Amino acid sequence: MIQAGANMLRTPWRVTSLAASAMEAAARGLLQKQLRKIPLPFPLFSAPKSPLNQQITANRQIVAASVELSRLKAIKASLGDVTLNDVVLGLCAETLKRYLGAQRAATDGSLIAMTPLSVRSNTLRSTTGNQLSAMLLDLATNEQNPARRVRKIHWNAVASEPYREAIAAERLTELLPSTMLALSARLYSELQIAQRYQPVFNLSITNVPGPQVPLYLQGARLEQQHNAAPLFDSMGLVIVAVSYQGRLTLNFTLCPDVVTHGDSLRTHVCDSLTAIEEAANKLNPEEMHTPLTETRNQALADDAMSVIESALKRLKSRFRR
Repeated sequence: MIQAGANMLRTPWRVTSLAASAMEAAARGLLQKQLRKIPLPFPLFSAPKSPLNQQITANRQIVAASVELSRLKAIKASLGDVTLNDVVLGLCAETLKRYLGAQRAATDGSLIAMTPLSVRSNTLRSTTGNQLSAMLLDLATNEQNPARRVRKIHWNAVASEPYREAIAAERLTELLPSTMLALSARLYSELQIAQRYQPVFNLSITNVPGPQVPLYLQGARLEQQHNAAPLFDSMGLVIVAVSYQGRLTLNFTLCPDVVTHGDSLRTHVCDSLTAIEEAANKLNPEEMHTPLTETRNQALADDAMSVIESALKRLKSRFRR
């Protein structure tokens, strides 16, 4: 009789364990099927740990630095087959490298940025609206020469396979339902994945080309733009670059409790631009035509599944408790 009572008490736990195992298998199969349809450049959670990726607070600070757009265009012309956006990203990379160096905060590898990517086809150039996706970009901060770094950023952004296979954000909603995306974002925060694993990327950088003629509103002239962007769990810095009337403004939205001494970024921007100009003038012309090689592999889906499976196992263990 005692044995029968014990069996009855264990039955609900066995049912719960069976349900958790079934849920784990179903979720693994569904996620694996969808993840393998999405081309992304790096293994998931492969960005290096850095002081930029700590738990943020409610405090915010906006720091802006403006430079002449003509100086960036001159660097682009001297480096050959790079774009103006590559030069802007190179300026951001050198600024971050100098900031981290001043804070004596070294990273294990090159910083990874999430940047927007236009996927509009040539047949849709004249239509309104945006068709954007996002890609993870290696900023090559482990390269010491700032001019050579711009070339590496160009290769990482344009010549790599993920750039050619990028898909629009609206296509992502077809591959992954919105409910699954919302659940993933919630689990990312509630399971404290940002604290348990390396970050997916270190920061977000967006470059918005603006008008080069003055704008007016009821007779008032727009002198300069200051833009802000949202921060989220364990991402203490976002950079928004906006060009207007012959100048480029780098707007740093940061959490001052994570990114300390944020005002120093203004000085680092000016010093970084000068360093890139000097390095570009000294760069060997033969290097302009030297092909580069990719620096990271394409095993995103496999790494993603390993992380998701570990999260599912933890959820399953909670059911068993």
